[in-house]
Amino acid sequence: DGIRDHCVTGVQTCALPISRLFRLPKESIGRPLFELVRQPQLQNWVELTLGAREVAGGELLLTNPTSRTLSVRVQPLPEGSTGGRAMVVATDISQLRRLEEIRQEFVANASHELKTPLASIKACLETLVDGGAIDDPEVRDRFLNVVSEQADRMDHLIRDLLSLTRIENDEADLDLHPVDLESLVTQSVGRQRQTAERKRISLRIEPPADPVEPLGDEESLEHILDNLIDNAVKYTDAGGVVTIRWRPDGDWCLLEVQDTGIGIPHQHLDRIFERFYRVDRARSREVGGTGLGLSIVKHLVQNQGGEIRVASQMGKGTSFSVRLLRAERFPG
Repeated sequence: DGIRDHCVTGVQTCALPISRLFRLPKESIGRPLFELVRQPQLQNWVELTLGAREVAGGELLLTNPTSRTLSVRVQPLPEGSTGGRAMVVATDISQLRRLEEIRQEFVANASHELKTPLASIKACLETLVDGGAIDDPEVRDRFLNVVSEQADRMDHLIRDLLSLTRIENDEADLDLHPVDLESLVTQSVGRQRQTAERKRISLRIEPPADPVEPLGDEESLEHILDNLIDNAVKYTDAGGVVTIRWRPDGDWCLLEVQDTGIGIPHQHLDRIFERFYRVDRARSREVGGTGLGLSIVKHLVQNQGGEIRVASQMGKGTSFSVRLLRAERFPG
């Protein structure tokens, strides 16, 4: 009895119909399995179960029309009632595998980000102590400056990691109330102005014609603005413009930070809020980023009941849009 004799006799529904998992056509019952599911591994499991009367299965990777991972278990049914039949149970574990990949990437990226400054610090100290450079004031000062810079880099990274962990675990104490956004924007622009002027970048504030206040946490909004404006300045070349504007949008207050910078390739837009994700790793390290800023921003926005979006065009710039509820629409 070859696989061609194994026909589908029923489709049961659990959390998700198996017909959707395997993209089965509507008229499936009674048709040979090999015609419906072109997966040799699944057919082998069914043959093994029917032939040896034992449980078979494992993970099955589907690539059409999208990449999905299924956990499949083929169980023989009692001979007395159903004859030579088996039950196929399939569970979509794609999200679980994706979360495992993200966790592994996070551990690898965090280790790498900490290893790089540590290696620089160790090399400098070894040169100073073992190479006799400690007696040369000029060389000693240069190496100690490198040690100080790399120590600061590690400190920023660890602080961002702790902040992100606290935010993700909802341990941040949020005080949601009407926020004077114009005051916060002015203060944040003031903190970034010196860096922008060194790069000959203009910082523009465009307040709305009619005042609007978001319902938010002041400290969180400061962090969001500082990260987005700092990011815009870092990735905008000399002579560019960074514009901060906000306006009412129905029940929402829409805050935008727009730059005329290098832009973000379309294929990266869905991933830039991931921890340690960098479009250009070399440039990110050159400008001093930890790779965690946008991830922190996303979680801070979501914790205040808002959402953040990004739009970008290569060579023309990037715009981050933060939507928060309007305080006047939701008093108290």
